[in-house]
Amino acid sequence: GYKMHKKRTKVWTFTEGNGEIVLEDEVRRVTRGDVVTIKPGMKHGVKAKCGVLRIIEIQIGDKLSEDDIKKLDG
Repeated sequence: GYKMHKKRTKVWTFTEGNGEIVLEDEVRRVTRGDVVTIKPGMKHGVKAKCGVLRIIEIQIGDKLSEDDIKKLDG
């Protein structure tokens, strides 16, 4: 499913595998070495293709809590 955050930015660094991300309804392939920045309010999702997809996630914001996560249909 898709999510979005109102008060945090996330930076995903892909360290292993291949997959796809969706940012604001745009699908993009990702692989080892790719870096993606997800700004507040951006609808996003990720899935692995053919095995494991490892991601290092850095969260930046004034409020980093579970109540900042909005799950979206899709």
